Order: sequence, then structure tokens, then C-alpha cells
Amino acid sequence: EQFKKSPSAATSVLTLLTADGQPPHVKQAAAVFFKNMCKRHWDAEASEVTIGEDVKQQVRDNLLSLFLVVPESIQAQLSEAISIIASHDFPERWQALLPALV
Repeated sequence: EQFKKSPSAATSVLTLLTADGQPPHVKQAAAVFFKNMCKRHWDAEASEVTIGEDVKQQVRDNLLSLFLVVPESIQAQLSEAISIIASHDFPERWQALLPALV
């Protein structure tokens, strides 16, 4: 619970997904944790835990390229996280989303 309140929790979890030597089940758990974190805390108005705008920008800048290099099981979790983030941030705060997808 305390980890979620860390300013860099979202980026730390995403770093695990490409870390060498991490077992697949750890990477899967990290992806599920990230998706749930987005679901519960991405919208600052609806959450007691705040993800800083600088961290959100880092996530938006790197999430699609990360999606392309992880296994399909992790892609399933990340695709849901992308959808959640886009529902809150697109197009105002994630203007690069559409050009990146095309």
C-alpha cells in the first residue's frame, strides 16, 4: 500500500517489465499491478493517491513502445492500462497517442 504512494511507483513497475532476469510471473504481476494502479489512481480527482503529472508524462511517452516489446500476456494488461489512460488524457494531455498508433 505504501509503495503506491511513491512518486515513482508507476515508472518503477514498468521498468520491471523489461528487466532481464525477472521471472515471467513477476513481470505479469507487475503488469497487473500497473493496470490496477491506473484504474484506481490515474484520475487525481477520484483518488486519494496522486500520480504526479511528470510521472504521467513519462508513462505516456514510453507506454506504447513498451507495449511492442513485451510478451502477449503482458500486452493484454498494458492494453487495458492504455485504454484507461486514454479515457482520461486523450486528446488534451496525450496528443501524441493518435500519431503513434497510425
